[in-house]
Amino acid sequence: MIHRITRWSRGLYEGIGTRLGSWTAYREIGPATAEDGKHADEQTERQPVALDEVQRIAHVGSWSWDTQKLQATCSPETYRIFGREPGLGPESTGQLFAYVHPDDRERLAAGYLELFGGGPSFELDYRIVREDGVPRTVHVHGHQDPRSPTRYLGTVQDVTELRQAELEARRERDELKRLASQDPLTGLANHRCLHEQLQAEVARAQRSGRSLSIAVLDLDHFKQVNDQHGHPIGDRVLRQTGERLRRLVREGELLARVGGEEFAWILPDADCLGAFAAAERARDAVGATPFPQIGTLTLSAGVCELAAAGSAQHLYRLADQALYWAKQHGRDQTACYDARKRAIAPMLAAGLMDR
Repeated sequence: MIHRITRWSRGLYEGIGTRLGSWTAYREIGPATAEDGKHADEQTERQPVALDEVQRIAHVGSWSWDTQKLQATCSPETYRIFGREPGLGPESTGQLFAYVHPDDRERLAAGYLELFGGGPSFELDYRIVREDGVPRTVHVHGHQDPRSPTRYLGTVQDVTELRQAELEARRERDELKRLASQDPLTGLANHRCLHEQLQAEVARAQRSGRSLSIAVLDLDHFKQVNDQHGHPIGDRVLRQTGERLRRLVREGELLARVGGEEFAWILPDADCLGAFAAAERARDAVGATPFPQIGTLTLSAGVCELAAAGSAQHLYRLADQALYWAKQHGRDQTACYDARKRAIAPMLAAGLMDR
């Protein structure tokens, strides 16, 4: 029997002017298999319908552009993404650009021009306003057809819900990060955030050779506030204290509530005298104005500069020791760790309020 090769080929969407590619079938047949050719033709005719259904389910449209023929085609799903009935030719395809948000048209056109000018591929998000007035976010991808240097293919996908979900996920991550680094009562940084930032500031100061200090602050006799007035009033005092201290913080500095009635203040570019001046302003901010229902409260502070410590952990510990000294020697004062004497001493010199 003499065998021969027969070929069937049809263009996808050729019937409605939207050609994405072609489907070709080869089969070795003999005289007895002529009916197979008819069957293959029927299968080919069903290909556009099947592809359209797949795109409809996936909500992904497709497009092509021939720069030589200046002919553009889009799949039916592309038109549906734009809120229109499928177009019948290139003239309808061009009308889709009118639905692109005015602020995104230049960026979208630049992407296409770069692709048509020889770029390997491009993809970007842009906004559209559909026929029914509903705003959507669309993602487009395009690349050169490897079979033709003048033909380009791509996809269009409505990613509105996806981008909204991604935005919400980012917001949730940011909120979790904020909660993990923030004291819930005062809104200041918490103990964890303070020590992470202190590590970073110590490394920065050691690289640059610049000064760095820390002040550890503690409300005096705060236990009496809770015992006499209750914890709700005590919490209010802590919030008000945090707000008074927050007003003193400059750009680049960090104030944190590190536990109970204790606060810590990272002071980049400040030596021990500068830190002392900052602590004195903090004492004045707390003690100068009585608290409602409570009266006047005082603050004790301990300060230390990095030159006396050498590490973040040691820096905090020495400042905390200076605070303990201030508490043990009458409260309502600032004590500083003296690196030269390797001892703690009160700093009562005049003229140190200006830093």
